[in-house]
Amino acid sequence: MRALVPAALALAAAVSGQAQSFSANAQRQINALLSEKASRNPAQVKMDSHLVHAAQILRGRPVHPDFPSPPGELEAVRLDARNSVEVDISADVTPGLLALIGGLGGTVESSFVEYGSVRASLPLLAVEQVAGLDEVRQVRVADRGYLAARKAPEPPALGLGRLFRSLGSAFFVGGPDSSGDKAHQADVARLNYGVDGTGVKIGVVSDGVTSLSAEQAAGLRNMVEGAFAHQTVAEREAWGQAQGFIALGFLLAYAVISGGLPGPLRTLVMTFSGVASNFAGVPLALAFIFTIGRTGFISVFLNDVLGWDLYGSGFTIYSKLGLEIVYLYFQ
Repeated sequence: MRALVPAALALAAAVSGQAQSFSANAQRQINALLSEKASRNPAQVKMDSHLVHAAQILRGRPVHPDFPSPPGELEAVRLDARNSVEVDISADVTPGLLALIGGLGGTVESSFVEYGSVRASLPLLAVEQVAGLDEVRQVRVADRGYLAARKAPEPPALGLGRLFRSLGSAFFVGGPDSSGDKAHQADVARLNYGVDGTGVKIGVVSDGVTSLSAEQAAGLRNMVEGAFAHQTVAEREAWGQAQGFIALGFLLAYAVISGGLPGPLRTLVMTFSGVASNFAGVPLALAFIFTIGRTGFISVFLNDVLGWDLYGSGFTIYSKLGLEIVYLYFQ
């Protein structure tokens, strides 16, 4: 702290000696900030300057008589509606420190004794009190995560299967993990490189620790662990393709009904529809897949409620027994 004062004064003198480079107002503001920094108490010395300035502004006090309210300070600390801020604390993590944070109305989001680190949400006006503890070395505005933007690979030519999957995505919402499959372009990677991630170990870094309990209470975790969580990549691809066929059929039917097709094409479609009606067993086959397939509701019910993994015991709908069950229904 004492070493900072001469350095600050020397910098102020250097700035004053170069008056021709700055306006009088700019010189006054620089000198004001240097003077304010040199006058801080021991707790404030440990704090991020944005936190010190924002606290003064929130109290309605000037940061310095010559620079009462530096712009952007409240935005810099990301003050929320409760006048709280998220901070990273470098300290010897002790029960007393954690208890003080809670006693001041704050919340400990994470703490690591081995790394001497605490992330907490604190009322802005209480940050200085925490910084005043002997075990605390520094308090700063919490670091934020950033993503490195990458240019997505060029998609391959639009084949028939890809067209049907695209149509399906436009008309239907898939399982809980389908949005991530699209957002991270895993579907593009499978199509371009022929990989599906089998055997690859990954690590996940998330700030969801702050919302985990709320999500569990809302039942979102149970939903993820439900029927769709058991789907394989191949099954999701097949279901996406089926959705595409449904969407294409809907568009064709709408065009036929509304009279939007040319006469010869309309006749062709109507003729084909008459022939295709003989394949009415296809929806029934799909019905069996949706009931006793790997992710069918009966298979999931047996596994989740009764604890019996039907497919884990060797059964599949495509086995001899599975096909016999389907054909018995048609008899």
